Amino acid sequence: MNASDAISPFSDLTGVYLSLNSAKINDEGIVSFNVNLHNNTEKSLTFGEMFRIEYISGTECIDITPRDSVWLTIAYLLKPDAVLPHTFSVSGLDLSLNGSYRFITTL
Repeated sequence: MNASDAISPFSDLTGVYLSLNSAKINDEGIVSFNVNLHNNTEKSLTFGEMFRIEYISGTECIDITPRDSVWLTIAYLLKPDAVLPHTFSVSGLDLSLNGSYRFITTL
């Protein structure tokens, strides 16, 4: 499965969204999501490295983020009216189920 084909876009903030450029799994099992974070507002926003992946099963979303994931505590600045490329990575993520997945991060 090509991981980038299985991620669905969604945003709770008007004018702010994430677009997936690619998702790759390397030989060590590390999944990297190369994204663009879009901020079409007049406010600066911050985000960090932490994210979740959910498998969408009908009307239910099941968190499949590996429980032993460790995240750096860091803040990135997403300026107003800007697009920022970023890569999120995690090991131990199982994307073997057919269907759609949801990538969730907090801004």
